[in-house]
Amino acid sequence: MKSIVFKFKTMGLIAGMCAITLASCSTDDDPVIPEPEPSVLQGSITSDLTLKSGNSYTLNGELLVKEGATLNIEPRGKDRCTI
Repeated sequence: MKSIVFKFKTMGLIAGMCAITLASCSTDDDPVIPEPEPSVLQGSITSDLTLKSGNSYTLNGELLVKEGATLNIEPRGKDRCTI
């Protein structure tokens, strides 16, 4: 009789440990923030535009800044030009 009680206690202990282990493994602990896709710039800029540092921009071909518009590029930006 003692061996049956011991087996049930052991099984209960193992089940409890499994439940605690599974409950502590949640996926919302460290959210993964995807890196933004690079912005493709081409054509004409007709209003003020600031290229933020830390963002990726691809200049594809000719980029014209029209009269009255301003293009600001913050230092340390990641700019890539393709012609």
